[in-house]
Amino acid sequence: MAIGLDLEEKKRGDFLPVLKFDAKAGDFIAVNREPQSDGTWEKSEVEIATPFKAVVDFNNMQKGWISFKPGA
Repeated sequence: MAIGLDLEEKKRGDFLPVLKFDAKAGDFIAVNREPQSDGTWEKSEVEIATPFKAVVDFNNMQKGWISFKPGA
């Protein structure tokens, strides 16, 4: 497990490893998903201690955006 991400090859599902950054708290969080016996997936979040070193594949990185509009 590198940087708290479960990178072992899974036999089921297509979930990619997720690394989140909480800008308000300044925390990096690894999100791991594990299959359950009833067919559902359980998500666990692990805070990554800083400082840490990482190698990033910027060419294949995926990102998402969200808008926090008042009243939404």
